[in-house]
Amino acid sequence: MTFPMRLLFSTLTKLIAHTLTKNFCGCGLGFKIAQAYQQHIQQPFEELLPLLDLVAIATAADIVPMTGENRILMHFGLQQLTISLPKG
Repeated sequence: MTFPMRLLFSTLTKLIAHTLTKNFCGCGLGFKIAQAYQQHIQQPFEELLPLLDLVAIATAADIVPMTGENRILMHFGLQQLTISLPKG
């Protein structure tokens, strides 16, 4: 494993360990991993915004608590739903 991949793996492992205590749905956890990777490759967060509508739908469907970061993801995901056409 090359050094950058080792660093990315270490960062993702820490992120997963931290987020498991936050009651994310699977899609929310996937979004946080994508966010960490986006940060690692120094790409703008705004590229991930179109995915927030799916995170909001998955969060509601999985009936996870609407507190903390789940609430924030839901808020911006619902905003994204109002400005973009549904994908499915």
